[in-house]
Amino acid sequence: MIKLNSKYLEYRLRKTLGVSSAYFLKTEDLKHVNGIYIGDAEDIDSCAIPIYWQLDSTAFKMTVPNFRLNYSELNMAEGWEEELKLFSHIRSFYCTQHVSSSVLNWYTNLNDLELSGANILDWSFLAKMMKLRNVILYECGSEGNQALKYLCDLYSAQIALRNCLGTENKIDPKNLLLENIAIIGMSVSSITPLMNVKRLTELNLSFNAIKDISSLSKISAHCVVLN
Repeated sequence: MIKLNSKYLEYRLRKTLGVSSAYFLKTEDLKHVNGIYIGDAEDIDSCAIPIYWQLDSTAFKMTVPNFRLNYSELNMAEGWEEELKLFSHIRSFYCTQHVSSSVLNWYTNLNDLELSGANILDWSFLAKMMKLRNVILYECGSEGNQALKYLCDLYSAQIALRNCLGTENKIDPKNLLLENIAIIGMSVSSITPLMNVKRLTELNLSFNAIKDISSLSKISAHCVVLN
């Protein structure tokens, strides 16, 4: 049995699972949560989740989160960030509010990560997300160069893991690589780290501080956006 200190978190979990307040929540119940969305809409259940690649979400094998949380309600309880550790298995995390990097450190199984407005100074957690395929960072502080570096380091680690797995492994090696990267409005000034990243579907580095695009021809992506 698990007990959550945040009454709001418990309420939302029960609603997602479709169980009453009389039901004793168990650890195995958490596996039914495939992803988390934290937003500011009052009616969090009916609001549209702002997925960046919405039209291509099926093609990109994106996981639409089924656990929705209102940030204001969530933030009223102390310790809610610590309790989110219980959901370290999730495949997607979408947040339109500030969230600390300590929370994101737990989510090493993510396929999809979308953050907006989170002023993060340390992006090292990105290098640990070995299953990450789609990442969107929108106006999350001014450490865009650091975020890009860690994503490129992650890609290199994914390549190394894919080579180790081989074709006999049950995991499809093609699903272990970053496919889409969007870092928007975060003061990225150099695209040089991307020279070793191959076969991206989309790279969006709009509204940054990039002046030198001479290495752009060496970057392998189907679509590159540099507004």
